[in-house]
Amino acid sequence: MTDKKKSNGQAVQDGGGSTIAVTSPGQFIRDMSFENLAAQRKIWTTDKLNYDVQLQLDINHQDNNLYLVSMKVHLEGKSGKQTAYIMEVDYCGLFQVDKMPKSQLQPFLAIQCPHLMFPFVRRIVADTTRDGGFSPYNMELINFSAIYENEMLRKPKTSDKA
Repeated sequence: MTDKKKSNGQAVQDGGGSTIAVTSPGQFIRDMSFENLAAQRKIWTTDKLNYDVQLQLDINHQDNNLYLVSMKVHLEGKSGKQTAYIMEVDYCGLFQVDKMPKSQLQPFLAIQCPHLMFPFVRRIVADTTRDGGFSPYNMELINFSAIYENEMLRKPKTSDKA
């Protein structure tokens, strides 16, 4: 088995001998906001903050074999019942996926693509919270495989009965 390399991506062989090629033409911040509510209320806290983090993944087919994977993070830092800050980031990655079997495409887009994007999102969140005057928030590692498996269990099975 021979692997072919591309300059901006990777190529692997599937079991049938055809080469699956994956490239990422770009990653970018589509939208981001940081609201320092503590500063707006002129309240400075040295208390340890509690955090509420929400993550949403969206996958959209763009054209041909190009997909847009969006990772949206909503983070709230709270001191007691008071919200100290709110941060939201919508980080996107474009992925060109050629010759991948349909049975492998959805898991690849929902597991591997977010896994590739996550270190960048984690860094953006940590830098932004630090630059906003708070301790940097380092997101915990995420098991995207478990998220995908849980989502597949939640979806109703399609039946062949009419």
